Amino acid sequence: MSGHVGRFWLALLLAGLLLGGLTACQMTPTAPRPGGDKLLYEDAFVPGEAGRWLIEADNLAWSAIVNEQMVIAVDAPNLVQYATLDGQTFSDFVLEVDATLVDGNPESSYGVLFRMAGPQQFYRFEVTGNGLYAVERYDGGDSWTRLTAGWVESAAISQGLGGRNHLRLEANGATLAFAVNGEPLASFSDTAYASGGVALDAGTFARPGVQVAFDNLVIYRP
Repeated sequence: MSGHVGRFWLALLLAGLLLGGLTACQMTPTAPRPGGDKLLYEDAFVPGEAGRWLIEADNLAWSAIVNEQMVIAVDAPNLVQYATLDGQTFSDFVLEVDATLVDGNPESSYGVLFRMAGPQQFYRFEVTGNGLYAVERYDGGDSWTRLTAGWVESAAISQGLGGRNHLRLEANGATLAFAVNGEPLASFSDTAYASGGVALDAGTFARPGVQVAFDNLVIYRP
């Protein structure tokens, strides 16, 4: 993944995105994060201390470190913008990050790309501002494999502008497990990609306009 800056177009508005919102919930406090030899990487996005992130900006979308957060904004429809952590690969790990929908359409999505074997080979864990989540695998071209049954509702997801969600994923061998705000969402077994890079992303569907802020990223051994 070294040297790659990323975005991709979404060809279709996937089924379920237009469902009405759920009842918003408060973010559940999470357990203390491990340190010592279990810690693989952490980033509070402090200028001068942040890791090397591959970011870009143009009239369609932009990524930047702003106010000690990684902010990703998309102004075009059906577009995903992502910022990749350069020069780092992980195989078995737990990743946690806080994400806040700052502006835009709450039907937009945001989350994490992981085990990125290349710009067109990765897993993707996404939530939306109206209370849905999905997990999928991208194998390049038009080849998407949905691991969840479409977009799934979860009352654990904080909704609307200002909604802050603590995302957690664990990749341990073939087992992939996901949680939000301390509540387990789903787990799957998949052997397509065993290791790779990570990225943070935000995307739109039919309606343009979204801005998401990420903070307190930590990656550690299971």
